Amino acid sequence: MFTITVSGTPIILWCLVRGSTAIFDITIGRDNHVSELKEVIKKVEEPVFDSFDPDQLKLLKLKNPINDENISDIQNLSLQDDEDENDDIVLMKDMRKIVAYWPENQAPHEDLIHVIVEAPGEEKAVIEDFSKAKNELEEKFNKFDPMYFGNIQFMICYAAAGTRLRFFAIDGSSNTNSPSRLIALSNQLDINSRRDHDSVEKRVSVNYLPFAGNLDDRINFLSNLYEHAKGHTGLVQVKESPSISRQRIYKVVLETRGHFCQVRNVDEARVMSQCVLTGLSWLHKGGYVHRDIRLLNILFIPGDVDCKYVLIDFEHANVDGLVTSERLKDWDDKTLTKHNEYTAQSDLYQFGKMLRNLNTVNSEAGKNF
Repeated sequence: MFTITVSGTPIILWCLVRGSTAIFDITIGRDNHVSELKEVIKKVEEPVFDSFDPDQLKLLKLKNPINDENISDIQNLSLQDDEDENDDIVLMKDMRKIVAYWPENQAPHEDLIHVIVEAPGEEKAVIEDFSKAKNELEEKFNKFDPMYFGNIQFMICYAAAGTRLRFFAIDGSSNTNSPSRLIALSNQLDINSRRDHDSVEKRVSVNYLPFAGNLDDRINFLSNLYEHAKGHTGLVQVKESPSISRQRIYKVVLETRGHFCQVRNVDEARVMSQCVLTGLSWLHKGGYVHRDIRLLNILFIPGDVDCKYVLIDFEHANVDGLVTSERLKDWDDKTLTKHNEYTAQSDLYQFGKMLRNLNTVNSEAGKNF
């Protein structure tokens, strides 16, 4: 029979499995080890993690716990390969006691989510076992029954063998049956291939590509736009121009790689603004407008002294002054001109609105800007 003795002062931790909206609570003692917490999670959530050993789970402590209405704010939080901690999360290590993360004088906030639980991928030692790794991944995730797992939207996973790697997503739709629940998110990558680790390939079905009524014209437009951006500060850089596959998938290989932008203070907001506005200025000089100015479309580039932030995602772009009848969700009544034109001024208005909504610019000079 499974038992873990609560050791030390008991505390209640609310946990969220990555990709799920279902929340569950765990009672654990401050003198218990993180490895024991993983065992309890595996037991409480069975049969969700039946195919995994407890030590394969990854636990991330939220530095700023949130309520269940803001789950989407933490779904993309992650650590880089060489990180154990960043401004948002801390990796909980098996050999440490719970008290190392919640000291006696720091009680976990009631009714807030404290821990993100990540399921592992499937790894094999040699390249020849890649197909086996993928098959075992399918078998494991076939057991993720929504009846037990809650209202899962998606879960990111991977299969690896030797130097080869491929990413997948689990479709959480209630009408999706295994094994079609496992959806490939990437090609099979090889870390020994330069192309696979110094670039990113973006893929979009032509059914969802904006302004694709005349596909040849649209691809030509986007190719010219990415070419116009080459070598210029604040703009994403392309490695291979846009194209359409035989399966009618729009593809573009990007040289720029980075992290999602998280602006935490006025200084970072100032640097981000300088980089992005420099990039926008160059787009506008070419007669282009971006049309989709959002924080999600700005990347932070670590280690780049000259330009730490770049504007990405040109697929909604068009020419300056185009009359439009459909609005993007972040637009408001002031975005377009009175003649329903989206102009360079519209880009600047959207950028200013985004900056204001960051709530990190508190000085009078910043607000006036």
